[in-house]
Amino acid sequence: MLTATALVILGAASALFFLSRSNTNAPILESPADSARIPGTANGIPVTFTWSHGFGTLENRYPRRVTHFVVCVLQAGQECAWPGTFPANDSRQPLLVWTATAESLQRTPVGLPQGAVEIYRPRFPTLDRPYQYTFTPPAAIAASTSGQRLRWTAGACNGELNANCRFAAARAMRLFGEVNLNAIEAANSAFGDPLLLQEDAIASNTGVSDSGEFETEIRIWEILLNPSNPAQVRTDIDSSDFNDDTLVVLKNGKRVPRRDVPRDDAGQFDPATIVGIFKAGGHEQAETDVYPNLEPGQSGISVAQISFAVTPPLPRRFAISFVLDPGGEIPESDETDNSLAERSNRFQ
Repeated sequence: MLTATALVILGAASALFFLSRSNTNAPILESPADSARIPGTANGIPVTFTWSHGFGTLENRYPRRVTHFVVCVLQAGQECAWPGTFPANDSRQPLLVWTATAESLQRTPVGLPQGAVEIYRPRFPTLDRPYQYTFTPPAAIAASTSGQRLRWTAGACNGELNANCRFAAARAMRLFGEVNLNAIEAANSAFGDPLLLQEDAIASNTGVSDSGEFETEIRIWEILLNPSNPAQVRTDIDSSDFNDDTLVVLKNGKRVPRRDVPRDDAGQFDPATIVGIFKAGGHEQAETDVYPNLEPGQSGISVAQISFAVTPPLPRRFAISFVLDPGGEIPESDETDNSLAERSNRFQ
């Protein structure tokens, strides 16, 4: 039987335990993964957020129980916070913010080593059990965010006040609507003395959403002319003049060794797919740039340029190759039409 003194000591220890407890721990973000690229449509981009939360940590062994979660989508310079924390028009205000009670969210128990729950919970019955939480916003995120560099995070709160919340470090993500970057043509013009050649990569966006910012890569490769008829470009890749390592510029914008040129079952290649044969030691140039955006339906837009002086000996001719979004950063409805190569005018 406990004495009155023992009861007082236990009561004081219990009170000290509750008084010493810290705010709840920050969630552990799970999905979308860091730097995720999420496709959608012109009507919006559906995103589901998941994180795990529960028990204590070495840094915070006795956290208070979570009552609410905050989920934010952020632009540069913004911070996640309980709604109303920042005054109206404050630059830190999240682009999007949602709150939900912990009990209202879909959740599943987090698997733990056998015996962990049985050992931990009897000792700390007031601590949250670990769960994976899932939150899907009530409406798809607006397609106007397409292409923007955003971040997302979640915060766990033990009360409807920002001071009672702990937020996970935000993760980068990019959302995309129905975008289709299309390489249309390479336009070339020459002017000045000495002669300056300028090549323009002409593109369009045949999708129904803004592309957002994308990278461009444009190259110039000098190609071989027929010695007996300089008006002709050589495409006779199977000539004994060449071997399997000879570099060939294809219509799809790639430069490949002869061995990798596509052929039919009879081993024949389609001459229409050959822009030219790379002239070893000839002029070669590359430039990478960033284009801000193409709006839906924009067509015939010069998104990249490259220029150089055409010097003797003449005549000379070049393959102009360009690629839109070479790193594949933008999910598109058609990923096969982002590059091409064409021949320049002949200079003599």
